[in-house]
Parts: sequence; structure tokens; C-alpha cells
Amino acid sequence: MLRPDRRCARLARYSRREGGACPNPNPNPSPNPNPNPNPNPNPNPNPSPNPKPEPEPEPEPEPEARTRSPNPKPDAGPDTEPDTEPDAEDRTRWRPARASRAGYPSPVLTTPFQPSLLGREPTTFDPSLSGLVRVRLDDTAWLDIVAGWVRGSDALFDEVFRTREWAQRLRRMHQGRVPEPRLTSHWSELSAEPLRPALVDELRRCLSAHYRVDFDSVGFNLYRDGKDSVAWHGDHITKEIAEPIVPLVSLGEPRKLLFRPKGGGTSRAFVLGRGDLLVTGGLAQRTWEHAVPRVARAGPRISLAFRYGLERRGYVQDQAADGRA
Repeated sequence: MLRPDRRCARLARYSRREGGACPNPNPNPSPNPNPNPNPNPNPNPNPSPNPKPEPEPEPEPEPEARTRSPNPKPDAGPDTEPDTEPDAEDRTRWRPARASRAGYPSPVLTTPFQPSLLGREPTTFDPSLSGLVRVRLDDTAWLDIVAGWVRGSDALFDEVFRTREWAQRLRRMHQGRVPEPRLTSHWSELSAEPLRPALVDELRRCLSAHYRVDFDSVGFNLYRDGKDSVAWHGDHITKEIAEPIVPLVSLGEPRKLLFRPKGGGTSRAFVLGRGDLLVTGGLAQRTWEHAVPRVARAGPRISLAFRYGLERRGYVQDQAADGRA
């Protein structure tokens, strides 16, 4: 249907030919000043013979349906922990294989753990320490190193991660109590509790027999990513032990462990991980200090430190982290 103005234009041309005037296209005007009575006018005055049909609107999803993100997380199975952390890029996508047997809440790793090709084989170790190599720091300090001493160490990493109760300690510094940039767990024979996992107790007994020392405590240190670190220090071991021996087993991603003379000097770096064993002996804990430096990027790592005659001074347990008074 033609618009009134277009009809008037045609009638005007007809009237000029016939000598008449343009008639009023709307002899009975309505009070509504809108000249277009059609509420849905056709915006195209010259529609095509075959107009395209308008696309049908997409059906709305049912209320119970949920849209999925471009990178959906795997559904939690019956043996995995529920993900209660916010969905952010700085949280991990890796979770332990099963929930903790001891019922402890597992910490959230800030970077995913990448197992090695041989890390999922059955966990074993060499009780004879046949691959031991001794490195001299100086005439009075030495290190024993056994590369890959624990085979299948990724499975042990997973079990230690699940079964230990992790907390963040506060360390006394000059500026006050400062939280350590790592998580820790501790076991001692004085606790009268079994050492878990059981394989860690087998490692402890083996090292005690080899070095003829009764290692009566184990410190577990969890470095979640490259931001977790520990500054230059020496272990707090009672002064009655002149030359303490401290074995260290590294699980997970390799990280640098630095040694330097006490007070400063040139440092020596040792990259440890995937079941490597490093033992400090002689005066290494007295005249040398060690550190795990902060790096731009690193995967999670757990170190097991076997000690005896350990002094508990210098640290205060973070009560908010473990819920104990």
C-alpha cells in the first residue's frame, strides 16, 4: 500500500494532466497527528518480490541447563576434592588423585604439577646408596648426592601432599613475625604418632642405618611455585652436635639449592628434584648456609629434611593456618 504523500504526488501529476487539483487523501482526519496509521510500517517502500523470511529466534535454554566455559574443568569424581577456590588464572588446575586419608584440607597449588615419564612407576629406593657421589665444599664441609635415589617419586609426591597437614609458619625477624613463603609440616618421634607416608619412615630408617645417626624428626617443605622460597640460613641444630648430618630428599619439580660460605661469598648451585638425595655433612651446617631462591616460574616441589637434635627456636606456628592454639 502506498503512503499518503506518495499517493498525493501521483494524484497531483494526474491532476495536472487532467486539469484538476490534488484531492485530500484523508478526508476524515483523526485526532492522532501521526500520518501513518500502520503501527508496523514496512521500512522498505519497494519490497522485493521474494522477501527473505526473518530468522526465527533461538530457543532459550532450559533453567537447569548451564553454559560451559571455553576451558571447562573436569568433573570432580568421587575420589577428588571439591573445588571451593575461585576460578582464577593464578589457581591450579591440578588436584591430588584422592582425598586425604587423614582428613586434612589439601592446599591449593598455584601451578599445575607435571609428572615425569618415569614418575608414576612403583615407588622404590636403593638402600645401598650405590650411586652416591661426595662433593667437597671445602676441607671441612661435604655433600653426598645420589641422583634419582627414589624411583617413582611422583607417586610419593602425591601421597605426601595428600597425607600431611600443611601450615604456614611465622618466622621471627628484625621487623617482627613474618610468614614464610612456603608451607611446612613436621613430624617428631616425641609426638608418638606414626610417620606418614610409611615409605618416608623406610627412608628415615635406611638413612639412619647408613650414616649411623638416629634421625628423630622430619621436616616437610612445600614450594607451591617459583614465588615460594627460603632465604639464606643454617639449620637450627643443637650446638652439642659439632658436625650434624642432614639428608634432604627432593620430590616434584627440580629447583636450585644454593650453598655459600657463611656471611657471603661465591655460591654453588645444585638442581634437585624427582627423588634426588642430598646430604650435608662435616661443617656444612656450621660454616656454610643454604637457600632456595625465588624464580620467575617453577612447578611445585616438596623437600623432606631428616634431622636429629633439632632446636625448635626461631619459628612460631601460624595458629590461623592450622587451627591450633
